[in-house]
Amino acid sequence: GRREVVAEKRRFHSPRFSPDGQRLAMDFIQEGSRDVWTLDLRQRTLSRLSFEKDGHDPVWSPDGRWIYYVHATGIWRRRADGGGTADSVYMGSYAQALELEKDGTIIGAANGPNGKFDVVRLSPDSARRLTPLLATPYTEEAATLSPNGRWLAYTSDETGQTQVYVASYPAGGAKVLVSQGSGVEPRWSPDGRTLYYQGERDGVPYLYAAGVAAGADFAVSGRTPLFDISQFEPAEPHANWDVSPDGSRFVMVQQGPLTEMVFVLNWPEEVRRQNGGRAP
Repeated sequence: GRREVVAEKRRFHSPRFSPDGQRLAMDFIQEGSRDVWTLDLRQRTLSRLSFEKDGHDPVWSPDGRWIYYVHATGIWRRRADGGGTADSVYMGSYAQALELEKDGTIIGAANGPNGKFDVVRLSPDSARRLTPLLATPYTEEAATLSPNGRWLAYTSDETGQTQVYVASYPAGGAKVLVSQGSGVEPRWSPDGRTLYYQGERDGVPYLYAAGVAAGADFAVSGRTPLFDISQFEPAEPHANWDVSPDGSRFVMVQQGPLTEMVFVLNWPEEVRRQNGGRAP
């Protein structure tokens, strides 16, 4: 697909599209301070959002009004327009917001009692109760909720190799293995019919598209390697890339001493060409 550089000359990390697709949130280090910034994609202007010198891994609220991020030993948030002051949402052992539901519930990751990461829920009420969702002796991370809110994709190293799984949400229950071989950094398509993840093809890192049915039941219909991503920076376990809200673009971080963020456009046409006219 066609590539478009949208920002450069900084070590960008964890870019996330706003719900309206007009901005990106990300973090990077500047003058020794790691903070969260937003990028206006129309004006190509960067605005600093956090000032604690330890802000990273931003996540948008579903309405686009807030950005949540990791700071010190907890989760903080600030208005996405930069107004007001940062609020402490949760303080305790290391915790990270991964997804937010419309009611303010946070799906995140936190250190479990055995020192491994677990997937957890943080209630939106004043008690801020943290409840384990996926807690085993192994590491569960990178959780991402399907658009219909019924399915949770995540990674686990329970087989000795990190792979992508899907379980029903919020009940849990039986899980479905999505990746074949290694699989990391899952993200859903906006229509919920594709689960993207990073895997390998002949030892080369590739972005994969798993066709899925994610209604009352969950099933994988196929796995298509899209393109070589060896020149883009990974950030396992959470994703160092994102899918635009309209599904037309990926944003990724290109490797280098000072990285670039690029859009990958028209990738479905390239995959159809490689697959003899078949859709990804």
